[in-house]
Parts: sequence; C-alpha cells; structure tokens
Amino acid sequence: MSKGWTAALIALLLVMAGFKFVRQDFVYLSGPDVMDFIYVYLPGHAWMEGKQPYTSASVREVAAEIYGPVGAKTYKGIDSYYPPTAFVASLPLLILPHQVVAFAMFTVSLGAYLWLAWILAWRLAAMERALFLAFALNYAPLHSGLRPGNITVLVAVMLLIPLLAMARNRGLSAWWFIFVGLGIAIKPELGGPFLLLLLAMRECKRLAVAAGTVAACGALAVGWMAINGVHWLPPFLEGLRQGPADLEHVEETTASFVFNGAANFRRIDLSPVVYLFSGNARMSIVVPLALAGILLLILMVVLWRRAGRESVTENEWVVVICAFGAIAMLPVYTRYYSALLLLPVFVWMWNRVRRGLLKAFLIAGAAIFSLPTPQFPVIWEAAMLFLKDPLSNLSQASGLLTYRGSWELRPAYWQEVICALPNLFVLAVGFLLTAMIVRRTYGEELGFDRVGN
Repeated sequence: MSKGWTAALIALLLVMAGFKFVRQDFVYLSGPDVMDFIYVYLPGHAWMEGKQPYTSASVREVAAEIYGPVGAKTYKGIDSYYPPTAFVASLPLLILPHQVVAFAMFTVSLGAYLWLAWILAWRLAAMERALFLAFALNYAPLHSGLRPGNITVLVAVMLLIPLLAMARNRGLSAWWFIFVGLGIAIKPELGGPFLLLLLAMRECKRLAVAAGTVAACGALAVGWMAINGVHWLPPFLEGLRQGPADLEHVEETTASFVFNGAANFRRIDLSPVVYLFSGNARMSIVVPLALAGILLLILMVVLWRRAGRESVTENEWVVVICAFGAIAMLPVYTRYYSALLLLPVFVWMWNRVRRGLLKAFLIAGAAIFSLPTPQFPVIWEAAMLFLKDPLSNLSQASGLLTYRGSWELRPAYWQEVICALPNLFVLAVGFLLTAMIVRRTYGEELGFDRVGN
C-alpha cells in the first residue's frame, strides 16, 4: 500500500476512533454512576465489611451505605459472578471512593491498553506503527470494555504484557507474572488457559509465581469470609446456575444484542453460533467446551514435546500466546470485550503474512473489529425502516443507529450470521494457530515444510 493510501487509512481509523470515544466512552463516563465494575465494586465492599457478597439483600445494604437509600435503588438487582479471588486482586480499585472509581477505571484501563499497543507496535516501521496504533485506538472490543468500565480491559493487559515481554526477553523476572496471576484471579475463565500455557512450555518459575498469586488471593478472600462466618459457596454457585450457566442465555444470540441496542455487550464465544445453526441449547454449551478442551489438549501435548527438545523462538512464543488467547474465548458466555486478547494476532499476521488467503483473512478480521457499532445488518434494517415510511419509522430507525435499539425487531437469519462474524473469526484463529503450531513441531516428521521463523 502506498504512503498516501496508508495515511488516508490512518486518518479514517482515527476519525472512527474519535467517534467511539466521544459518542460512546466519554458520554457514558459523564453519565450516571452505573457501570460493569459495579458488579465487583459493591460485592467487593460487602466482602471487605465481612458480609455476604453473593446475595442481593446484602449487596443492597452496602449500596445504601455508599450511595444512600435513593441512589441504592439503582443497584437493587446487582448479582456478582466474579469469584472471591477477584475482590482481593482488585482491592486497589475497591478502596477508591465511588465518586472517582468510574474515572479511575477508565484512565487506568486506557493507559494500560496504550502501553500494550505500544509494546506491540514499537518494532514496526514508522508508517506501519502509526497504522497499527490507529487500528488499536479504533479496535471495537476496546470501546465495548471502556464504555461500561468493564475490568476485562485491565485483565487482558495484565495477562498479555508479561507474556509478550517474556517472549522478547527470556531473562524477564518471574515476578512480573504476579500480574498474570492477578488477571487470572479476576477472570479465571479467560486467564486459566494461560496457566496451562506456562505448564506446557515448562516455565516452572513463572508458573509458580502466577499460580501462587491466584492461590494467595483465594486464601485471603476465603479466609476473611471464614473469619466472619460467611458461607459464600452455595449462593455463588446458585448465582452461576441462574446466570451465565443458565441454558436460556444461549438464546441471546449475537444479533439479538445488536438489535436491542446492547451491541457493545454482544457475545464473542461460540455458543450463540452453535445455537444459531443447531437450535439446541444443550449442544450450544457442550460443543464449545469440548472444542476448546480438544484444542487445548492438542496444544499441551505438542508444546510439552517441543519445549523439551529445542528452544522456542520469539515468533513461536507469540503464536502460542495468540492461540491460547483465542481458545480461551470459545467456551460459554464470553463478551465482546474479551477479544482484546486477539490484538497481538493482527501484528503477528501483518509481519508474517504478505499475500494470499491469509492476508485476506487478516484484512477481513481487522475490518470486522474496526467497524463502528451498529454493524451492517442494523444499518440495513434502519435504512429499510426509513425508506418504508420515513415519517412513521424515523424514531425507530434513529434509535437503532444511536444504540437505543428495539426489542420488537427480530433479526433475520442472514443478519444473525453476519453479526456472528467476530465469533467465527475467533474460532478460525484458534484452529489456524493450533494447526501452525502442530505443523511447526511435527512438520519434518510428517513430511511437510516447516513454517519459518
């Protein structure tokens, strides 16, 4: 691509990023004190006070203490699905006054993300670096996490930075992996596979630090509740059963989130896609779990053998990190902002792939995660509504385009499929990188050409 076209693309990405910051992130930040972090903040305060963090009644009491009786009504339905380890790992944020915690979450998350983006970009040539940084600022999963103040942005950074730094500097201190442990403590469903990565690669010291951090968080969290006589496990498991583990949740397909105005919170896991094509709720739970388990098992076996017989290059480390990140998103109930774990994929593929189908795959993936929400099907639906009856349908059409959405509109099948493209991209990345790792390890024995470094 010529410099002129590259500069034009950078300008376009920056304009789109600016729109997302102004239209989504800053507006939400200046609005009511309601955000995703409240699901950690209020139960975390209940935990700190020695109360039950997993019942609505207890959380309402804490909300009344913090926000007053009137303000507490906003938070009457807060149920936390975060494990007790999350309260210890996020303690520096929990102790902040509620008046500043939203701003603190936003600034810390964005600052940490920019650090990650710079780590990924600093070796690129000047124009490519500027292009990637513009892409990173416009990256849709970033804004789907920043807008509601979701802690996943911070978790993704805590997981990726130590791992990527280790890939570049094998002498990196193992103590950096305290951050990996803290990320796993907050979001074990996303971070857990990275413990398996360290195990498979025989990184014993770094594994011990990360796992020890998780164990320490668990001991402190559970020990404090035991001292205060809080029986947390039954209500926690019941909350999971009625929440993310509920089979009814798979009927919330990717497109239904887009069409009802909650597009930033649509799911990135495989369950909605399996449900879309099968209509079977139980299958939509079993298939993603089984698929992720099989891919992880293959990677564990292959990487254990590889790490035991020869050194692993920086490029191969990055491939492994990206593969585990993609597979971590396949099981049930993973939101769109979790795709922050895919960010290194785009830099790696840009450096390694110059032509052919893989290049087209990279461009398609970048486009999927760059488009402003709402996506094409919603824009199409809004246009059709307006053209059908401009006066009567103006309000409904504009509502679709300004994130208010409509529960009355049910997406067509083709719209469901298009809205599921991010999910399918994650699946494709998981398969592609797993195949590349297997080929890199066993290529000579199977008669294939080995993938170059």
